[in-house]
Amino acid sequence: MDSMLTPPGRVMENGSGISGISNAQPQVMRAASMSAWFIGASRNIEGGVGVHYLAAARARARRAHQPPAARRTMHSSLVPLFLRQAYEQAEHKQRIDGRISELLACGYASSTVRGHVREWLCFLESHSAEDGGLPDIDDQLVVRYLQRRCKSRKEGVRHVRAALRFLLADDAAPGSHLKKRRAHTPLFEMLVPDHLDFLRRHRGVRETRTLEVYLLQFFLFLDGEGVQEPGDIEARHYRTFLAGCASRMAKGTVSGVASALRGLARYLCLMGHCSEDLAGTIEAPRVYREHKPVRTLSPRDIDRLLDAIDQSYATGRRDYAMLLLAARYGLRPSDIRSLRLDDIHWRQGHLAVLQVKTGRPLELPLLADVEESLIDYIRDGRPQHDGREVFLRHKPPFRPLGSSNNLWQVMERGLRAAGLDAVGPGRGMRILRHSAATRLMRQGVEWETIAGILGHVSSNTTRRYAHVDLESLRSVALDPAEVAS
Repeated sequence: MDSMLTPPGRVMENGSGISGISNAQPQVMRAASMSAWFIGASRNIEGGVGVHYLAAARARARRAHQPPAARRTMHSSLVPLFLRQAYEQAEHKQRIDGRISELLACGYASSTVRGHVREWLCFLESHSAEDGGLPDIDDQLVVRYLQRRCKSRKEGVRHVRAALRFLLADDAAPGSHLKKRRAHTPLFEMLVPDHLDFLRRHRGVRETRTLEVYLLQFFLFLDGEGVQEPGDIEARHYRTFLAGCASRMAKGTVSGVASALRGLARYLCLMGHCSEDLAGTIEAPRVYREHKPVRTLSPRDIDRLLDAIDQSYATGRRDYAMLLLAARYGLRPSDIRSLRLDDIHWRQGHLAVLQVKTGRPLELPLLADVEESLIDYIRDGRPQHDGREVFLRHKPPFRPLGSSNNLWQVMERGLRAAGLDAVGPGRGMRILRHSAATRLMRQGVEWETIAGILGHVSSNTTRRYAHVDLESLRSVALDPAEVAS
């Protein structure tokens, strides 16, 4: 029996086989005996059952002792059996092996990796570039393949797109999807990237994604009007475009579009693309600050919301910590999303937040329940990751939340769990910011202090919450009888 424990060429100095196999012989043999008894085989395990179990144990130990570089090449077990031959003969086998290693390193489950490999091999069997290389991700071959492959399985569209993008794009990260690229016009490509860079560098604008969307719509409109040069843009183009926006957008949104267009007109004149500054001809609709009350939650509803979060699993602990930060401090979603481990000063007992919207630092006391929730999440919920961001994605690839994530889904899940999802419009995380401001106001905190806590540049921005403080408004209301007399 001892001869079976020592594979040829793997004898150790002490005469045993791979480390851990000989020492584990009694346990392995007992497991083999139990399995043989369950399947009705003989209790005598000197035969094939014992050999099978010991061979499997040796294989596991051998894999554990191999260096990482050697283990990365052993990917055939992740390839479906019916595609094993296609994998071994694949022209791009080395690239496939590299992609598999990246997926495994990012924490993807074996079943997910198998699904990706299946899509890669199916695609490569039916498509190949004329020069023998991989087609570009924007190639019509890929578009037609997606249309045919996903025609009858809508639920798998995202999976197929993600798999193909990761295989074909040299700079694609795991988890990125093969999205259709927005149709940009030549005039847009010539002007807008430089304009947005100018705003970031010289005007202190930190987030330009919304501006880019507005300007893209405008340049698509100009393309339809036949405008091909910056000097051909006239005041009527701005007016006509804004009139179209007003027919399908809210007043506040149209005002934002008009502001973006005024900035563009000034930039074009400054850079010499236009002979006249047309910013003065762009009129925006009047939007009154108090025209619509903000939605808030009562302290009781906020308690219901927090109590409804299931903290027995990692995502629940993350969501609870996020919601608590918004409820206690009124932090913006962008500031919660970008909170870093270095921002939490445990010994000093405060948070030092660099606000994403304003770029200004904000220091807040570290409340006891907030501290407890952060410790609970960081210790028992946060995935292993080298980044310093506190809150991460909880599905592979584990990475910080995207810059466009406004935590709407976190709030939506909480409201639904608390039974508050049907209470009026507006379900974003800003509800908690409004509620925090209203709570401080009812407690008699001064305007300047509330503005400092919320990170407002001007206290006038804070005064918009006064009209939702009904108790204070009732205290200054006139008695109708006195007015009548």
